Amino acid sequence: MTTRALHKLTATEVKAFTGPGRLHDGGGLYFYANERGGRSWEYRFERNGKRKTMGLGGYPAVTLGKVRELHRAAVAQVTAGIDPIAARKANRQVVASSLSVMDAAEAYITAMQADWKTERYPDQIRERLETYVRPVIGDMAISDIQLAEAKLVLAPIWNKIRPTAKRIRQHLEGAVNWAISEGHRQDESNPFEVKRLKFSLSFADQKVTHFASLAHEQAGEFVSLLRAQQESVKTLALEFVVLNAVRVADVVGGGKQHSEPMRWSHVNLVEKTWRIPDTKMGRPHVVPLSDAALRVLARVKRFRDPKTNYVFPGAVKGTVISDATLRYLIADLGYKGLATTHGFRATFRTWASDTTTYEKGVIEAALAHAQGELDSAYHRGSYLSKRKKLMAAWAGYLAGEAVRSEGSVVAITRQHAHA
Repeated sequence: MTTRALHKLTATEVKAFTGPGRLHDGGGLYFYANERGGRSWEYRFERNGKRKTMGLGGYPAVTLGKVRELHRAAVAQVTAGIDPIAARKANRQVVASSLSVMDAAEAYITAMQADWKTERYPDQIRERLETYVRPVIGDMAISDIQLAEAKLVLAPIWNKIRPTAKRIRQHLEGAVNWAISEGHRQDESNPFEVKRLKFSLSFADQKVTHFASLAHEQAGEFVSLLRAQQESVKTLALEFVVLNAVRVADVVGGGKQHSEPMRWSHVNLVEKTWRIPDTKMGRPHVVPLSDAALRVLARVKRFRDPKTNYVFPGAVKGTVISDATLRYLIADLGYKGLATTHGFRATFRTWASDTTTYEKGVIEAALAHAQGELDSAYHRGSYLSKRKKLMAAWAGYLAGEAVRSEGSVVAITRQHAHA
């Protein structure tokens, strides 16, 4: 068969054809367009008296030049008495059998990381997989993983560290789905899907355990003790978290896949605001900075790492301070089990609700909480001007001042219950 008899189509003809129908390139190679606009390549051949159709890929991902190479190889197999469809399936099985769970997970991370806004998130996934997955099923072939292996990984940690276990389940579900889509797994069921696991693991919400928090009367004493420590990035970072009643992930990053550490580019010293690009609630949040918070920023500048531009850099060059460092600092101050970084949000909320006359919407906005559907519909502002006054009042309260809030004088009474 001559090249002319084989190569009947031109790239222009292929590009212009939208079907529905088929164009023949010769030698059993067809270009097919369906009613929905999908276009792909097919090789039709006979084997043992039966007609077969082999898909050679979709257009335009597989070009006319590329498909002719694939077609030539398939024709050679048919001529040699080999079924190209069976040969391809066998080859995929060989490749799949050599791909481990950890390899598939790494490929999944690589494929997805462009969609993740923080550079730390892929590394956090890797750390979890190294700790909890590699020792159990990490070297097993992704093609062999079934429900028994899924339970082997998840069951020991499901009731102990449920949030981490749920994340690991999601990571492995993604890795298996990637393997299926890339032909590395013939079994298209995913053992890490919730519907498969729900008969083995409880997905009921666990009893809510609240973060330890101080009574607001004790918050000033804590801040006073904190400020008496030798000044460092960690003491300044913790003070900044308390002053602004923010989630610690908004400062150090890593709270969710969209979280990124606080950078100097997020701070507007002229307007005295800090813009958090993406909060836990899935939207940006502007924090009005009190004079006390601005003083913290002025002092932390001397620790600046120009490589990352993080406001609160870590001890290792190029890193950001971790939430664990702040937890250890709280424990070192003698407040282990009595206070947490997140608990100071509850302390702030209780103080604002019980001792000031600010409306609930202002307080909830200060905490970057989601507003109710009705509230969102009728009040679309951010209460920024009122929140400026509220955060200034909070900073004053922590400093031991009698502060004026919405026309009411707040009496400062602190209980010195903690030595």
